[in-house]
Amino acid sequence: MLKRGYRPGTTGQGGAAAVEFAFVLAIMILLVSGLFEFGRVFWFYDALAKSTRDSARMLSMTEVTGLSAGVSQAQSMVVTAASQARLSGVTAAKVSVRCDDDYSDTTDYACTDSRFTVANPPVRVIVGITGYSITVGGILPMVRQDGSTWAPFSLGLSPKTTMPYMK
Repeated sequence: MLKRGYRPGTTGQGGAAAVEFAFVLAIMILLVSGLFEFGRVFWFYDALAKSTRDSARMLSMTEVTGLSAGVSQAQSMVVTAASQARLSGVTAAKVSVRCDDDYSDTTDYACTDSRFTVANPPVRVIVGITGYSITVGGILPMVRQDGSTWAPFSLGLSPKTTMPYMK
């Protein structure tokens, strides 16, 4: 005699599959949220690094007599590139533009310093971003194993590009 509710050919495992799916779904959501946030941080850093690279390239091709104007143009280029990449909070005050007169020390100077002349041009230019941070977990909160969420935290990004002075 057949038991009531029993269908021949079934194993009675339908509920177990649903429970397994719930466990796998929770892990997949954790992985996807982590990948999303990591990708967003990587995208921000790459956009900032590209803006400093383009700016340093432009500044490395500027005549020594035009370095003071080149500094403000370099800062403007970084701010414009960051805003085109839809990154907010990048201002000219956060863009550091420095020049170096030799490779023997680690001291950088303002590109407008009187030591840089046509006879003694800088050896390299350094363009970087300081004081910029991104909030990780602000868009897609990360979930802990106990079900609570991590508080969003701030991660500082400070890309810097150094290029040889070409003029």
